[in-house]
Amino acid sequence: MPTIKEIKEKNTGPQAVIKTGGKQYRVQVGDTVKIEKLLQDSREEYKVGDSVSFDMVLLKDDGTTLTLGAPTIAG
Repeated sequence: MPTIKEIKEKNTGPQAVIKTGGKQYRVQVGDTVKIEKLLQDSREEYKVGDSVSFDMVLLKDDGTTLTLGAPTIAG
């Protein structure tokens, strides 16, 4: 398993690990992520290009500071 240092050396730019639907996803700005059964309040599916907010953030790396949740990050 790679260490955090090895992961940081391979990746550039801000990134986060989010949890939704029982799965974890590593995301960066501009990523397109396919998430099963994610619906808007109107019960419609999201379309490519829609903005989505997640409250279960497990890790945040802004390129300078790495923040790990215990279990999640507030805010």
